[in-house]
Amino acid sequence: MKKVTIIFLLFYIFIFGVNAFAQEGQDSYDMSFEQAYELMFVNNNSLKAAMKAKDVARYQKNAALGLYSPKVGINTTVAMLDHDIAMHVNMTSLARVTKTMTLQNKNLWEASGAITWNIFTGGKIIAANQAASAKYKISDYKLEEVKGNLTSDLIKRYYGVCLAQDVVKVRQDVYDATKKHLEDAKKYEKEGFIAHSETLHAEVAFAKADRELKASKRDLQVVNDALIRLVKAQNVDLDGISVNPTSRLFIYKNDLPDIEVIKNEVLANSPLIKQSEGKNKVVNANYKAKLADYSPIVTVGAYDIFANDSLSPLVPRMAFAATANWMVFDGFSRLNNVKAAKALKSQVEFEHADIQTTLMTYADKLYNELLKAKEQYESTDSSIKSAEEAVRVTTLSFKEGFSTSLSVTDAQVALSAEKIDRLNALYKFDIALIELLRLEGQTGKIFEYINNSETEQL
Repeated sequence: MKKVTIIFLLFYIFIFGVNAFAQEGQDSYDMSFEQAYELMFVNNNSLKAAMKAKDVARYQKNAALGLYSPKVGINTTVAMLDHDIAMHVNMTSLARVTKTMTLQNKNLWEASGAITWNIFTGGKIIAANQAASAKYKISDYKLEEVKGNLTSDLIKRYYGVCLAQDVVKVRQDVYDATKKHLEDAKKYEKEGFIAHSETLHAEVAFAKADRELKASKRDLQVVNDALIRLVKAQNVDLDGISVNPTSRLFIYKNDLPDIEVIKNEVLANSPLIKQSEGKNKVVNANYKAKLADYSPIVTVGAYDIFANDSLSPLVPRMAFAATANWMVFDGFSRLNNVKAAKALKSQVEFEHADIQTTLMTYADKLYNELLKAKEQYESTDSSIKSAEEAVRVTTLSFKEGFSTSLSVTDAQVALSAEKIDRLNALYKFDIALIELLRLEGQTGKIFEYINNSETEQL
């Protein structure tokens, strides 16, 4: 209850806080990853749909339990016949005197109660309940799959905004540096220290930096809009509002679990595998139900006419009965239904094995991407320092007339490329990590990794 209260409080702060900022002329709202996570789970329609699907499966499961119970009903009948039902009886054979005896008045009414109970169906009721229980579990695992997918999408979009923001900052630094370099080049050309070709090269570098800065800002707007659509309520208009992530790209520097440990977690907890196992139970129950068609159905029942008007006393007021219905021949329909159910079992078993193989392969791929991203991130430590030193040295040399404009701009481009490579490595690590957790069905553990990781903002 406390968690729900906090979620709705965050939702209130976000919606009304953004509107307040918009009224004051601001267009940015600070948001941590935790806040975005809570808002998404309050507002997302696909999650709400999955919850309703689970409700449907639960009600169907409860409905299947009712098959074990007897059926009790009340019936009332009002009849108006065109004439009384009567019998003519000869009183004496000599005088031929007859008497009419009314057996049933033409107008009658009766109210009765009845109970029927299928006490044997060959296992159909048991199979129906097994299938309903399996479908309910499948809906639960489907809900977990949706939660995992949404968390993965949120990581991609939220930290995609972080990445885009940092890239804009890098592009802005290059823009500022090339602008300053162009101003210096024009001044040095005017003083006769460098040729006009050096200034032209500086102008080309500045124009390129300007284009890349504008493009990076457009990219930022795209990922920002995608993030807002994921976390906002459907009826809230946030056009022109941007999110400023307060959480940053992170790197988990501790030792990662071994790949075999991860694979075992995937096999044990993956929502996709759990759903496949549930589907296997459903088709097994279906197979049992088809076999049960060969069995008789035994039903017991009783009825009682507890109220009536003008009903003939000859009609029994109470009765008990038992029936057995056994289909002997149906044109081989049952045989083919059983064969189809058996083939479906085999199909689902093959699909289950294929899902396991696919997930194991994907886990290997993600794990290698995770290690690769971590290695790339670590390798940029020394390369960025070297690139920064190269920019410093070439800039000083250019001012002293010992290096060209091309050397300066090349050094600046190399530094920006190293920084962007470092940011991309961080982002790839974060994406590979959440994808592995999604396979394991444990996306909630992402907060443990975030809280025990180092963050970076260039």
